[in-house]
Amino acid sequence: MTLSQQRDDTRIPISIDSLIHENMSFFSTIVGSRIAVTTSLDAGHVQVLASPVAALHCLINLLINARDAIAENGRISITTKIKRIALQTGKGIKGKPADFVAIEVADTGSGMDEDILSRAFEPLFSTKPNGNGLGLASVLEFAREADGDACIESSKGDGTRIYLYLPAVPALALADGPTVKDGDTRPVRVNEEAKGRLLLVDDEPYALEALAELLELEGYIVKPCNCAVDAIAELTVGSYDVLLTDIIMPEKSGAILAREAQSMQPGIKIILMSGYVPDGEDLEDHWMFVRKPIATKSLGDLLRPSLSRGG
Repeated sequence: MTLSQQRDDTRIPISIDSLIHENMSFFSTIVGSRIAVTTSLDAGHVQVLASPVAALHCLINLLINARDAIAENGRISITTKIKRIALQTGKGIKGKPADFVAIEVADTGSGMDEDILSRAFEPLFSTKPNGNGLGLASVLEFAREADGDACIESSKGDGTRIYLYLPAVPALALADGPTVKDGDTRPVRVNEEAKGRLLLVDDEPYALEALAELLELEGYIVKPCNCAVDAIAELTVGSYDVLLTDIIMPEKSGAILAREAQSMQPGIKIILMSGYVPDGEDLEDHWMFVRKPIATKSLGDLLRPSLSRGG
């Protein structure tokens, strides 16, 4: 989605340390119980100008890549620090020295030989049987969109270390803008007011948690449910603006859930999501649809008008 410019993200000052700290339990879920994740976060409350959603996507891609490189038990470390460096620009010309938030994600995996290392950031290049070759390419794109850069150190049998360098936002530039207070571990948002209440339903736990995290970072109040039964229970006790549900689920489909939701809360808007719509599925014309894998812009384009009409 990044490479095809399907994002609609807002760049704001955020603390990378805060973003990592807040999502550690989610990161541990992504890598699984056989891999230990450790952190050494020394960037403090120094901020970078980036989209929180894109930054989280970037970290998730790095962790998935590291996880897949570890055959058995292993370790992944996430390190941040402030470095004053001069990045190369254009034809190898170095820019002026400046402060950067340096992020290192290192793993104890199999590592890369020189040929694979030289192509690691190349779009559509992958050594995985079912890989799409977009993970590391999107990481590099994210870093460069933030006026930074990324690089890799790796050798066969000796693990991999990926470095991101993101320009630090000068303290004076934040004087009139949002800041992170001491002890506040939340990512900074320009608008802390909730944009709307979403009931999110998906029977795939990783997809459910990841999408919930991203929507919350965008400013929505999200209640995730992994089945239609739980969603119905939530509808009996709370009011929601939008039901965002997968179509294909065990026991009760998203279409059946949508009808019951509209019966219980007539004003609720319906957005269905799926990789495909099976034959025979009876969908209402006024329901909205977004195809998986979900493009952030496509989902945002559906949510904004739905909530602006009063939900």
